[in-house]
Amino acid sequence: REQDMFLFTAEYRYPLWNVGLPTGAALDAVWFVDSGMVYRHLEKDFSVGSLATNYGFGLRIRNYLGLVMRFNLARGSEATVFSFKAGKEF
Repeated sequence: REQDMFLFTAEYRYPLWNVGLPTGAALDAVWFVDSGMVYRHLEKDFSVGSLATNYGFGLRIRNYLGLVMRFNLARGSEATVFSFKAGKEF
């Protein structure tokens, strides 16, 4: 834990299935990578070697209202984590 953080995220979505019904239901596959670090003073603490990188994949189920359910499996140096989130897409 620290005062501030630096974070870079890249995500690629690929449509797997689009029903084409009035509900607009669709299923997407997602591949992502995150890289970042926490720091107290960026100028003193930042170095490329201190960045932690995690990667993973997931599924997105969405509808025409922008509601989405997210299922992710992420892998990092400390753990492998499964997450679920439901809500509106931004």
